Amino acid sequence: MEIQRINEYADERFDPGILRQHGAFLVDGHPCSFRILDGRSAQVYYHDYTDMEEILDTFRFYTGHISRFYRSDGSMLKEYEDVEVFLFLLRSVFSLRTRLYGAYFFCLGRFALFAKNNNS
Repeated sequence: MEIQRINEYADERFDPGILRQHGAFLVDGHPCSFRILDGRSAQVYYHDYTDMEEILDTFRFYTGHISRFYRSDGSMLKEYEDVEVFLFLLRSVFSLRTRLYGAYFFCLGRFALFAKNNNS
């Protein structure tokens, strides 16, 4: 399976809101969209929901804090264990002296979003 993330903000195959959220992917040439609904969930638009594990894993590489995925009709597609999420000032990152394993950092202007799986 070939999965390509679309990093452009203008692509006629995808809704502009999806592109702004960086939720646009091509899977073997077919458009696959993720619309982030809130801090923990996203709605998935794809033509075939039968083999989604690799696609969801690829999306979660970029957005590790999203743990609930819904089909376009609103039904549950897949749910992962929630991750702990909190905000802190970016300057705090430089003063951290502990090692962080299994963690994700997301820049939000002057803030960073930190998500850590509880099993890590």
